[in-house]
Amino acid sequence: MTAPGGPVDMERFLRRLARLEAGLTDCAYYAKPGVLAGIVEKAGLPYESLSEDVAYAIGIEPLFRSLAGLQRDRVRG
Repeated sequence: MTAPGGPVDMERFLRRLARLEAGLTDCAYYAKPGVLAGIVEKAGLPYESLSEDVAYAIGIEPLFRSLAGLQRDRVRG
């Protein structure tokens, strides 16, 4: 393990990210809607860290899209 701010082993990082995404995709089939999104958001993993298909599968939307939706709803409502 490296110290914060030290060199990063990108191959190791990408392997771990791929394993995380595979696990999330597998769990998405069994989990109730929103459960995985809540776990990922609570852990502080932003939308931008996930591939689009995984984010979609677990119900996370990009911040700009959800903010646009909120503003649109305010104008209508």
